[in-house]
Formats: sequence, C-alpha cells, structure tokens
Amino acid sequence: MMHITKVLSSILLITALPLFGQDAYLGEAQADGSLSATREADHSNENDPKSNHRRKKGRVNPKCEKKCNPQDFHLATECQCCYQGYLEGKCHRRCSSGRPSDYHPESQCAFDHCRGGIWLPEDPPIFRPFAADPRQLTYSVGRRYNDAVFPKTTVPVSFWDTFPIYRRFNVWPWGGMLQMELDGALWAIFAPDSFSAPLINADYYVGLPITYAWCNWSIRFRFFHISSHIGDEYLLLHPDFDRRNPSSETIDLFISHDLTDEIRYYGGLGWVVNCDESFPVKRFLAEAGVELRIPILGFCDRHHNICGRPIYAMHFRYKPDFSKHIDATYILGYEFGKCCGSRKRWRTVFEYHDGYSVEGQFSKEPTNYFSFRLSYGY
Repeated sequence: MMHITKVLSSILLITALPLFGQDAYLGEAQADGSLSATREADHSNENDPKSNHRRKKGRVNPKCEKKCNPQDFHLATECQCCYQGYLEGKCHRRCSSGRPSDYHPESQCAFDHCRGGIWLPEDPPIFRPFAADPRQLTYSVGRRYNDAVFPKTTVPVSFWDTFPIYRRFNVWPWGGMLQMELDGALWAIFAPDSFSAPLINADYYVGLPITYAWCNWSIRFRFFHISSHIGDEYLLLHPDFDRRNPSSETIDLFISHDLTDEIRYYGGLGWVVNCDESFPVKRFLAEAGVELRIPILGFCDRHHNICGRPIYAMHFRYKPDFSKHIDATYILGYEFGKCCGSRKRWRTVFEYHDGYSVEGQFSKEPTNYFSFRLSYGY
C-alpha cells in the first residue's frame, strides 16, 4: 500500500507541474528537504558567464531572482521592478512622486539593468496628461451646469486608452527615455433633461505621440486627428441646425517641468496642418498650465499601498479664433491611487471653465460653465 501511495503521489506531482509551475516544484522540494540544493544550484549560476551577460542586459537582478514580482508591493523594500528585470531597493525612487525622474534610469544600478529598450512597456507614461485640460485623455463623467452654448444641464463623458509601442533608454542628448505610443479617445456630451437624453456632440481622437523625459523634464511631440459629429436625435430636434464637418489634423509640441514633487508647469505650441473646408479654423494654437498638489493635506498608507492628496490646476488655451479673451479652465479637488504601480489616479474635482466651448462645431462659441467631474487616468 505504501508503494502504491508513493506512485500515486508522483503521478499527481507530474500532472500538477504544468498547472502550478515552478512554485509547485519548489514547494515539493521544500517538503523533501531539497530546497537548499535548489538554491545552491541557483547560486552557482551567478558565476556562469552566460547568466552574467544576461543580467547585464537588464533582464534579472540576481538578488531579486525568484522572489520579486511586479505585483508584490510588500517586497518593494527589497527590490524594485525595472523595465526589463528587477532593481534593488536603492533604486526605489521609481515609486516616489510620479515625476519623470522616478522613471528615469539615473542611478548606476538602473543603467546596469535598463540599457537598450523594450517593446510594449507597461510602465506609466513618461509624459503625463494635463489634469485641468478640458480635452484630457482620461475616463471621466461629470455634470455641467449653466453652459451658455448647450442646455443648462448636460453630462459630458470621455473614454480613452493608450497603446505604448516602444520605449528606449539612455537616449541622446540628455540620457533620458524616448517612447512611441498610439492614443485613442472619445469625448461626448448628452442632454439628460431632454426627452431620451439625446447625444449632442461627439469628438473622436487618434494621436501618435513621441515623448522624451529626463530628470524632471518631459517633452511630447504629437500628431493627431480629431473629427466631430452631431448626434442624430439632436439634429431631429433642431431641423434648422447648419451641420458642418469640423475635422482637422494637428501637430503640437509641449514641454513639462516638475519644479518639485508638488508643482508642475507646462506649455506648448501647435499648428493645424489640415482642416475641413466646411469648418475652417486658424492654424496657430498655444496652451499652458500649472498643477499644484498638496501632500501635507493628504494621506499615504504604505501598508495598503494607497495615497491621496488635494489638487489644484489651471489650463489656458489661445487660438486666433478666440476674439474676446483666452480660454481658461480651473479645477479644485482630490485625487487618490496606489503609491506604486501604474500610477493611475481617481480624481473628484470641481471645474470652472471660462472662454470658449471645446465641443466640435461649437468650439468658436463663447461660454462659461461650472461642473462636477469624476475621472480615472494618469
């Protein structure tokens, strides 16, 4: 009977290996008292020239091998996860404030493990969207009041995602990071108090940004397309509406600087390369803004890997089509998210906009409004 039991145990172990992987094997080895032999074999590989060459490529830090996982945040004091492998604890700045320097391989151990590049990176973007930008790339839903262009109460929503293509490290001229990605977004606005809550307008966006970051600076060069469409029900309710096709292709260049962990400012210029003849716009555009976060009024729970802080931001836009004054947006609210990881944030903000509409065919109309908005993104 004892021999039969051993045979059945061996069969079950062999069957379970493909399902549970190496952890199942290590657990069995520990039960048999052979875990030390396995560790000695792993330790002997440190002197293997091929293993050392592979580690220099940045794939695995020998001190973190088999004990660090990107999702194991409780191990963050032992080793940090690099883009192509793992970093030791002394490189912990990657998970501090979310500034470009946190993702910049400026320490020696980072250079030893992060040379070259990586396809399809899953780390946070090296150029973060602007928190107060009415056209921020994010998931959001809100309630807008007293808009001079639309009904007194409207519901704006947005959807967004990004596809990071390639990230290169130690790039000239400042030894920073260069990334190519593909963005897509939708901004829509509804009239909830009208019959069937019709869609008023929807703007569709696709962009190809190239971003570069070093220390506390980041740059974004972008080519993007935006097309706008009026809702069918809105057209049925407004048969005299003069439908146009506000579609355009634009290039822009923005520079962002994190002065401290709390203060960020940015600015940029753009040029409309092409626009539809039915809705001509002037070519030049300029935007700038400031973001202020106040950690002293927030909280940080490292044990549960969550933190929160108040945020105040302003965003300004200028176009020659703005005949009266520049366009300004102000937000005040609170954001919270994980202390380390993808660095996405939930934001609850009050927003005041004074200037011009940002919705497609209505974008030349002056307006001001107050809104409450929930968003999730970078």
